[in-house]
Amino acid sequence: MSDYVVEEDIQRFRPRPVQKKVCIADPRLSLGEVRETAEQQARIQAVRDFEPKLQSVQDSVVLTLIHESNTESAGFIPETTTYCVKASGIVYPIELLSLSSKSTTIKTSLKQEDKRTETIPTMNQIFSFESVSFELQKCHATSANVACHMKITNQGEERYISANRGQKSRLTIAGEQYPSTAVRIGSREGRSASDKLAPNTPTNAMMYFQPVPSGVQSVELLEFQVRVGRKSADMQFRDIPLIRQ
Repeated sequence: MSDYVVEEDIQRFRPRPVQKKVCIADPRLSLGEVRETAEQQARIQAVRDFEPKLQSVQDSVVLTLIHESNTESAGFIPETTTYCVKASGIVYPIELLSLSSKSTTIKTSLKQEDKRTETIPTMNQIFSFESVSFELQKCHATSANVACHMKITNQGEERYISANRGQKSRLTIAGEQYPSTAVRIGSREGRSASDKLAPNTPTNAMMYFQPVPSGVQSVELLEFQVRVGRKSADMQFRDIPLIRQ
């Protein structure tokens, strides 16, 4: 009986590129702590984006799964206390398999990833505040509005997360501003929305804005006011591609 290596085995060992941008705004942290937290979260989320099943694995373990890690850019958003880091590196699927009780999910992920190009996705950005992560997933534009999809994960105790279409909730494109019209968190939707989120349970959210000209392909700046418990922050994301529908 002869041993042989099939293509699926080769794919498990082939390194895969990952990349993530994370923004942190936490007044409780020192400058050094903000930088360290942002860098670590960018690396951790890059790995978890590749394999979502690692959400329940400890952060310290996930950090060991990214290799040849590099900080591509880092710095404060001008005139804010928000610090952003874009990190990249590679992962080895065989290592991810060793942490999984069920390998079928990761095998499926590998097959789907092989169908995509080797271009590293840069859409997702994360804004973290008071141990809550707001992950921007995509924005699509129609003649009626611009809708931006987000995933909110409460990494602390159960508490209310709120957002509203205040004066600072808007899109900026070529110097022009397009105000927010509504927001949805979970099943709550309106001019403002609030929902009590359990720990470590991702919740879908949407932000709606006035329609933009048909030729616009990207958003320079997205701003939205959010509240975690009794504390508030101005969430910001930059350089967002628009999906036309």
